[in-house]
This record gives sequence, structure tokens and C-alpha cells, in this order.
Amino acid sequence: MKLFYIFIFVNIFWNTSCQVKQCPVVLDLVMILDSSGSIKPVEFDQIKKSLIRIFDSLDVKDQELYAALINFSDKLTVSQFYVPNDEYKFLLQNKIASMPYFGRSTSLESALKHARTQLFATDKGALTPKVVILFTDGIPNENLDQIRFETDQLKSDNVHLFVIGYGENLHHEALDVIASEPLDIYKLNVNEIKFLKEKINDITISTCSSQVFH
Repeated sequence: MKLFYIFIFVNIFWNTSCQVKQCPVVLDLVMILDSSGSIKPVEFDQIKKSLIRIFDSLDVKDQELYAALINFSDKLTVSQFYVPNDEYKFLLQNKIASMPYFGRSTSLESALKHARTQLFATDKGALTPKVVILFTDGIPNENLDQIRFETDQLKSDNVHLFVIGYGENLHHEALDVIASEPLDIYKLNVNEIKFLKEKINDITISTCSSQVFH
């Protein structure tokens, strides 16, 4: 009789603890690159190369990934990608490589608002983690309260906001407003880009039991 109860307990424990969360879309990712005049063209090119290297390690297997690229200054261009397997990462990498440098002023609020209202507006699954990676020096043309409104809206929608400060003169107050908390996880400098893969994996593993980078 004792063996019977032990079997029941083990069976319940196994079925409960070993369930894999189902996330057909493992990640909804928006990458936002600042190419305004306060960023030098050579710095912009270095960031693009770093992003391309990150996607060398993409490993989505039989799950799907949605990705979007926003390139902005006082205007913005948007590219969206559906990545059903690892082979499609080359399309994404080629698009990153071909992104032009704009110069001119910075409309950071517009880029964040577009991500919130256009790119994350379509439901891709209740469990799908939503992530923004923003590369900027944080020097906006808008009032900081306008940027805070957009980032607060994104955070309330459970979007993870990573901000990578790059450029010669960083506006740390703005970067702190943009990044999710804790800042030691979500606010990085250019030398810490290599840790992005691990940080994003932590999110997708905890939510969907699956990593997206190897």
C-alpha cells in the first residue's frame, strides 16, 4: 500500500514540476538604434557590428521569434522580421548591416511610442516575453517627462527595457528613466553588450523554458 502512495506522489510531482511552458513565439524583440547627430558615424557602425555578432548565436530551434529594427534621429525607419528558424537570422543581420546613419536631431519619444503602439500592439501570445534593446546616448530633443511617459507605458505592459549607452556624452538621467529596474541588469555600456545574450536568455528561460542564444 505504501508503494502505491509513493507512486502517486512521484507521478504528481513529476507532472507538475516538469511541465514545459508552451511559448510558440519565444521572444518579441525590438531593437532601437539612435543615429542622430550626437552619435558619430563610426560609433553607429560599431554598434551595428556588435548586434550582428550577437545574432551569430541565435538558436530558436523549433520556436518562433519576432524581431523589429528601428533606426531613428528626427525621423525613423522600421523593419520587421519573422524568424521561424535559425536560417532566417542572416536576413536580420543583412538588414542591420545596411541601416544608414541619419545624423540631425533626436526624437527618442517617437521611436519608443512607435515600438509601444505599433510593434507590441499585436498579441503574439500571453507568455511571449517582450524586450526592447535601445542603443542611445540618451540626449533627447523632447522633454524628459515625455520620454518617461512612453517608458512607463511600456513597463506597465511588461516590456523589458534594456538601454545601452553609447557615444561621447551620455545623458545618464535619461538612461536611468528609460531602463527597467534593477539598473545593474538593464542599463549597460558598450563594453557590456556581450552580456545581452545571457540576460535575454534569463528572461526567455524563466518565461518559456527556452533560450534563444547559445
